Amino acid sequence: AEARRSEVLVRLLADHANDLVSLVDADDKIVYASPSHKRLWDLNPAHELGALIDDHIHPADRPRLREALRLARAHGAATASVRVLVSGERQREVISALHRLELDGNVLVTISSRDITDERALESRLRESEKLEALGRLAGGIAHDFNNYLTIILGSATHLQHELTQDGLDPVSAVEDTGAIVRAARGSRDLIRNLLGFARRQVVPAQTVNLVEHLGDLGALLPPLLGPGV
Repeated sequence: AEARRSEVLVRLLADHANDLVSLVDADDKIVYASPSHKRLWDLNPAHELGALIDDHIHPADRPRLREALRLARAHGAATASVRVLVSGERQREVISALHRLELDGNVLVTISSRDITDERALESRLRESEKLEALGRLAGGIAHDFNNYLTIILGSATHLQHELTQDGLDPVSAVEDTGAIVRAARGSRDLIRNLLGFARRQVVPAQTVNLVEHLGDLGALLPPLLGPGV
């Protein structure tokens, strides 16, 4: 009587569970399917009785479920994540907990599955959002670097143009200006190379940067940009 009462209690819990509960025999055939199959996936539990447990499983995931059944029978428990073909091409992803159950001398396996399709979709959208945020930061950094290079090029060219209109052209200053322009142009070229390498998923080797040289280029720009009053 106690065993019968426990069986009824377990059946009541399974009948009202939000998870999908199945019971399979030694031949992997379904001997029980909870009403939640109808409520969640519109699958009639009565029609599932006697069917193989992997009939609705995506073909690529069937070996994984069979291995989980083997482990559950041999060691008592196992888990598996599989895709279920609900209707037509519609798929749902579930994570299942499998447990060995001995009843009247028969070895059965209980399968309690939770539909995680919506959670996976949310995770995917979150990853896409993070990718877009990372791309935004990358674009901002590239724009900042380009702006620095253009500032050097335009400032040096303006300063050189100003000197060319004067009577006394300072050769040393002209060489410095043209040198700054060339270095900034090369820096822009390298930045484009790195950007193309990133887009093509190439490994860009690290390089040593002469910080003094870059600071010198920026320092040479300050007088013509700020004017004589500063």
